[in-house]
Amino acid sequence: METNHDMGEEDAMSDDSSCSEDDKDVDAEEEKQIEELQAKITANPYQYDSHITLIAYLRNTGNLEKLRDAREAMAKIFPLTPELWLEWIKDESTLCETDEEKEKVMPLFERAVQDYLSVALWLEYAQFSIGLMNAEQGLERVRQVFERAVTAAGLHVSQGALLWEAYREFEICLLSTVQAGASEESTQEQREQYVAQRNRVYSLFKRQLSVPLFGMEKTYQELKE
Repeated sequence: METNHDMGEEDAMSDDSSCSEDDKDVDAEEEKQIEELQAKITANPYQYDSHITLIAYLRNTGNLEKLRDAREAMAKIFPLTPELWLEWIKDESTLCETDEEKEKVMPLFERAVQDYLSVALWLEYAQFSIGLMNAEQGLERVRQVFERAVTAAGLHVSQGALLWEAYREFEICLLSTVQAGASEESTQEQREQYVAQRNRVYSLFKRQLSVPLFGMEKTYQELKE
């Protein structure tokens, strides 16, 4: 005689089996869609939407090699939007566990900022560089990225101020690390480092205020403080 317990187990097993079959159906359908999209792109590489859809499907499957290939194939034909570049960079950077692995993501940023003028891309590039500041000449590289960023996109009327603010915040953080140079007990070298960094921050304020951007009043107030 079948008990309620036995029937419950059978129902659970049936549900598991049903879910498994559903997953297989979804996987098979995705694979079919991917193959069809790849065939379309092979026949006509200039189908923009097919590239986009293929990349979306491959992101869902988690097949990193095929995803990279699909992105590279699209990048050879079309300039990628900032959103596509940021998505690509995010996918690659989340896999990085060491600074050495992160260094391999840097060329993607270079390609990205050459494709489009984007404040968001430059901000992400600068932040990523800060994460690698302990590398050889890391500090110099961060400053170079920020300088390139404000040169390329610092004049953007509505968003350019974001780059200047990020640059200033970075240099102000560095100023706090040499704050000891402001005390009477500091050495000559410490005082020189402090003065040089303070002048660097002041110079950034002056440079930004010479550019007509939204939020200038806020920047001027920060300088007075």
